[in-house]
Amino acid sequence: MEKAENEDAAMAHVVDRLTTQFPSVPVGTIEDAVDAVHGTFDEAPVRDFVPVIVEHDVKEQLREAASTPEAAPEQPA
Repeated sequence: MEKAENEDAAMAHVVDRLTTQFPSVPVGTIEDAVDAVHGTFDEAPVRDFVPVIVEHDVKEQLREAASTPEAAPEQPA
């Protein structure tokens, strides 16, 4: 298996793990976040730790989103 295929498989595992850890977040949202963060490493010459860093960064984003109180709907007066 080529390095690119290995990295793609690792990204799929990252999505699986994050989906398990954040079951209330739609899979598509997690996939989009993983793709976006992964894309920031397109030019990285060393690829060995990219999946680990991507998972860490997306996990932090999801935790921040979960801890940010959403605006409560306004109640009629």
